[in-house]
Amino acid sequence: MLSIDRLSLRLPPGLEHRSRDILRLVAERLASLPITESRHIARLSVPTLVVSPAHSDGQIAARIADGIADAMHRDVQASAVPGIGPVTNTKR
Repeated sequence: MLSIDRLSLRLPPGLEHRSRDILRLVAERLASLPITESRHIARLSVPTLVVSPAHSDGQIAARIADGIADAMHRDVQASAVPGIGPVTNTKR
């Protein structure tokens, strides 16, 4: 199970009204990640992701969740502390 205490998300202008649905979809996608061990990551930075208002909420959420998964994977690779098992990027 993945637990996120706080998630800060800045969407491009014009997408603010879609943020609730996008965040719900991000959470659903992250919940499906194959996490096998416990790990605490105090802060995780995800590079800026390019999305378009023309993309569906699902497409935007997938891009965000994949960016978070990639950042988690990089953090695990850079750390010698045992933690999450391999996080795979499950692009759909």
